[in-house]
Amino acid sequence: MKKQTPKKEVLHPDDHFFSVVMRKAANARAYLVNFYPQLSQQLDLDSLILGDTSFINPQFKTFDSDIVYRCRFKDSSEELYFSLLWEHKAYKEEEVAIQIGLYIFQALYKLSKDKDKKLEPVIPLLFYNGKGKWKPKSIKELFQEHPFFDIFKPYLPSFDFLFKNITGTPHEELLAIEERFFRSAMVAMANRYNADLLMEYISVIFDNDDQDHLKFVGTYFFAIIERSPAEIKKAIENLELTIKSKIMSTLTRLREEGKQEGLKVGKQLGLEEGEYKKEVIAIRNMTLKKVSAVDIAEFLSLSLEYVQQIQKVLKKEPSIIAALAKKQLPTRIAKKMKVSVWLVEVIRDLQKGKH
Repeated sequence: MKKQTPKKEVLHPDDHFFSVVMRKAANARAYLVNFYPQLSQQLDLDSLILGDTSFINPQFKTFDSDIVYRCRFKDSSEELYFSLLWEHKAYKEEEVAIQIGLYIFQALYKLSKDKDKKLEPVIPLLFYNGKGKWKPKSIKELFQEHPFFDIFKPYLPSFDFLFKNITGTPHEELLAIEERFFRSAMVAMANRYNADLLMEYISVIFDNDDQDHLKFVGTYFFAIIERSPAEIKKAIENLELTIKSKIMSTLTRLREEGKQEGLKVGKQLGLEEGEYKKEVIAIRNMTLKKVSAVDIAEFLSLSLEYVQQIQKVLKKEPSIIAALAKKQLPTRIAKKMKVSVWLVEVIRDLQKGKH
């Protein structure tokens, strides 16, 4: 019996993560420069333009991570473009060459129907971060065991693709990547199934000053890490203050945006709902007593940035109290004011004199 292809859900969150990372031109450039330096030297990387995937028939489109860029060749008298087609796999797929070939010919077919455009070559790139080694087969290799292979071999489509097994890439190569967001993403994806290495390189993964990038990478990291709450909490406590602060502030953002990932992160860090409420109450009460954020952070052993973010959210307390007085549900208030349900419940309980 033919082995069934895993369902799309198996790829979450890797598929979405890779898709978002590679849709940033800076990361596409970093991918080519770091993994295919000889090819990148022949390209005008400043001309990289994210293309559309409308040529891919929805009936055959397997995943949402299919990414296409258009780029010019360097030192060309004409504007000779070609396409780079990225495909991500989180598991071994025996017949991946057929899917890639299908995408190539769909792209060429669409171009052939546009009289105002020239045919452009397509370079396919296959990215893999699954378990174990994998050597994808070409179309010809898929038929190699056929008893009449030598007869029909000349008639099989033949093309190569650039295959990158990120899990087998030396860490020295990944750490040498200059683009910080891309480096964080590649280190995290390379160690997808190795929790020990994820913990070892957590400082590299969170080495970013862009809050959106931190939130995005942090969401992926805490979704894939397989460690007990005690182990993760201990690892964070042993980190440098700057990195610990970034992790804590990332967690706070996820909480306050009310995302499911944020709830999962909180549980993994050992910050159960009761502990979180106690932290918020302590920060609130000390703030009302005019204690500085610096002193609060030091007294509660929290990062300054974390305390300041909680204080910022707590400024909405009067509005939350007014909404509670009107008998509005905490979930509705949280959604309207863009805060966590936890925060609304803390304020509600304080009003009832439970704390």
